[in-house]
Amino acid sequence: MQLFAKDEKGTDIPASKAQREHSYFCPECTGPVRIRGGRHRRKHYYHLSHDRLCSRAGKTLLHIQTQLNIETGFPPGDITLEKRFPEINRIADVVLESKKIIFEVQCSPITAKEIAERNRDYGKIGYKVIWILHDSRYNKERLTEAEHFLFTLPHYFTNINSEGEGMIYDPVSRRNFDRRERYGSPFPVNLACSFPASGVKTFPGLHYREQIGNFYFEGDLCDLAYKNLLSEELIEILRDSSEEKRGLAYRVILFCKRIQHGIQNIYSAVLTMFLESACKG
Repeated sequence: MQLFAKDEKGTDIPASKAQREHSYFCPECTGPVRIRGGRHRRKHYYHLSHDRLCSRAGKTLLHIQTQLNIETGFPPGDITLEKRFPEINRIADVVLESKKIIFEVQCSPITAKEIAERNRDYGKIGYKVIWILHDSRYNKERLTEAEHFLFTLPHYFTNINSEGEGMIYDPVSRRNFDRRERYGSPFPVNLACSFPASGVKTFPGLHYREQIGNFYFEGDLCDLAYKNLLSEELIEILRDSSEEKRGLAYRVILFCKRIQHGIQNIYSAVLTMFLESACKG
């Protein structure tokens, strides 16, 4: 599913203005797409044949509804959906041009490597990426590789459903090795209202967000901390330094496992050589 496609002349046509009798093509894979939607469902394009290599073909209705939810919070013309950046061969989900921010919506699995590559590519042309992870895949008890990678980088979560109902939010949680510990209800975030990040980076407990970039948003933990709206209980949770110690312990355990695995491989190789030699003798 997608919100934009090209007509036979190569012009970008939003789904809201597409006509069913015309032909349209995916701007990424150039495959044919058709329009659907109507009274109770936002119009969008869909591929006639699924191309696994095309990221547009794999987009879900949850993905599109989240994009539209972000768009509706801003004044008309301030947001661009599915903007192409040919110089880096990327299509951004939602672009806030006035502040050089890209909101990347993620409903499907993604690797830490791909996140790093997108951040790097958009950074080359002067954009900061804010990741929006959907509850359908993320914010579970066990953290994914992507969530581990994004822990100190700008990201929020969303529970927006196929009808467009829900919110983008900032949870109060900590990592405990590869598991998530939650505390209290999540805080709704207003992405249309942002503030300079100066003065927030050193707030006790939010040291892990020092890479948040140039902005924080209304309703997130940085905003609540700056306005002194966090409860004493949540402040104590955020001040807990055991997160850093657990992270160190986790790295030590992984290192020891690698060493153990390496020793087992060496032992297996030596044993194999010994057996082969014995059999030849």
